[in-house]
Amino acid sequence: RISGLVCVDQSPAQYTGPDWQWGQKGCYDVEMFIHTCCQIQYDPRGAAEGLASACLFNPPSEEEAKFMADEISLCPPYVRIEIMRDHTNLDWRDFLPHINLDTLVCVARHSAVFDWQGSTYVGENIPGAKTVFFENSGHMLFWEEPEKFNRTISDFVNR
Repeated sequence: RISGLVCVDQSPAQYTGPDWQWGQKGCYDVEMFIHTCCQIQYDPRGAAEGLASACLFNPPSEEEAKFMADEISLCPPYVRIEIMRDHTNLDWRDFLPHINLDTLVCVARHSAVFDWQGSTYVGENIPGAKTVFFENSGHMLFWEEPEKFNRTISDFVNR
């Protein structure tokens, strides 16, 4: 049985439209999804390098950028595409109020992937969710604020 849920810098809907403005900044509609898939398929290293730098608020050192791109590159392109396909096409807004789990929502205030308002929406619409803001982080808040992130997760898990 699942006893808790942790959401980290995630919007409930990736695609933007007339009723949702806080989708994913780089993959916000079907056309951009196809573009992203092509980039991953035909330039997997370039896609990994772009992802590494786009996910941080503070510019990474050369060593950090290489390390992150190397780690991302361990995941085969077809798997990265399937991960994007899986969550890009879903809209969880109607489902959020029905989540009946202890929930922690971690919001990156400076994410270049999602506007912080989209992640905050998740916390506001899951009953009883605890929302924690990370003021000095992009999408990889575990990298940019590791002590706070680890403490926040540990406190939630050990509640």
